[in-house]
Amino acid sequence: MRAFYIVGTAIVIAAVCAYFFMAGQPQSSLPTETELETVNADSTTVGNSDALSTSSDVTADSIVTNADQAETTMYQPDTNRADSGKNIDDDWCIANTELADSDFQLAQEQKREWDLARGDISLVVVKANPDAPNADYIQPYIELSKDDLIAHAKNDDKYALLVLAQRPDIDSKDRERAAKQLVILGQTSQPLSLLIIHEISQAQVAYQKENAVVPEVKKHVANTLSYVKYGLTRKDPTALLTYLLFVKQHHEGQFVFDPESVLSDEELSRIDSHTQKLTDMLDSRRAKRYLPPIQDVEIPAIAYHDYDYELARAHHLYDTYLTNSRTIKALYPEATERSPCVETILSHVGSAAK
Repeated sequence: MRAFYIVGTAIVIAAVCAYFFMAGQPQSSLPTETELETVNADSTTVGNSDALSTSSDVTADSIVTNADQAETTMYQPDTNRADSGKNIDDDWCIANTELADSDFQLAQEQKREWDLARGDISLVVVKANPDAPNADYIQPYIELSKDDLIAHAKNDDKYALLVLAQRPDIDSKDRERAAKQLVILGQTSQPLSLLIIHEISQAQVAYQKENAVVPEVKKHVANTLSYVKYGLTRKDPTALLTYLLFVKQHHEGQFVFDPESVLSDEELSRIDSHTQKLTDMLDSRRAKRYLPPIQDVEIPAIAYHDYDYELARAHHLYDTYLTNSRTIKALYPEATERSPCVETILSHVGSAAK
């Protein structure tokens, strides 16, 4: 039976990074103030195709992802299927070795439902493996034209939006709008990851224009960290994994500035209110759709188990980049620590990547 520990998140991130940075990026003018800006939720609705962005693009330098990064994702807990007799409501850590057969199957099904709810369906993975979990939800949309995708997106069709946000032939501004719309609809995984890639790429362009950390760079890094914190509060570390990828790339000489050192302590202290503004605007947009505030959307029990696995992956892939992270310690310190369950998972994987 398929292990509950799902591998490949970093592969997906690497693939998304590759196409996003190779694509043209819209040019951003530098702000006239140093105040940290939050995401403008009023501009997140995908409209008709005629109204979509037609601004000229500039090309950001391609950031090449180390091939070794993908290889590290092949590790997973070295466990054989066992049955300790626990049920899904008991205190357990590794489903494959602790749950009874029927509860193990239930955990896998709940995991698929959680992935669907948080938008964790990768177009890259589905194209490579049409039988991937939840692939059937987006397959009908993969070959649709841009106009057809947008027609579905106008009706808040999440699967059309997921394809729209990830398809490399769609211009970057429209992918960004689709990702923001998905966040309004309650998704976190792929949408937040894509938005972070957009923000960091814009920060990269601004930094390279001036060869300095200008206010525009600070704005995009602040937005990035707000997305990271928002994802963690929803028990989804995907945004954290994406952010740490860029931190690691900087230390390996593949990325020009260090996202960890862009904001001062004072600016970093504002991220909590920055994230609250983001949440307030999401709730405002959700109210217009007669959706409840995001805090009222229940996080299922399986999400907390999946959170441990994803956090273990983050510690395995990024090790001291996470445990010593200045920004994450300030925003969400528990993510830099290893809970007993995270330690248990890592003990099955082996020592964390150095």
